[in-house]
Amino acid sequence: MKGKTFIIAELSANHNHNFDLAVKTIEAMKAFISINHPKAKFLIFGSLDDDIKEEFTQLCKSDNRIIYIGFIPSSE
Repeated sequence: MKGKTFIIAELSANHNHNFDLAVKTIEAMKAFISINHPKAKFLIFGSLDDDIKEEFTQLCKSDNRIIYIGFIPSSE
């Protein structure tokens, strides 16, 4: 496993505007931050629910291994 990069992907940060499911993204981010592996990456795709935006942004800023891709329309 030496030298390999591990990627964990979250495919929707808002979970169709269901707050309880959106909180799971925050929980997953916190769990990821606790993993002490410099080559691990957490990619997050999708739109962001306003209810978790502040904490989500803080967690993204706290760990440069978390990469928020955002929402990209299918036309792109």
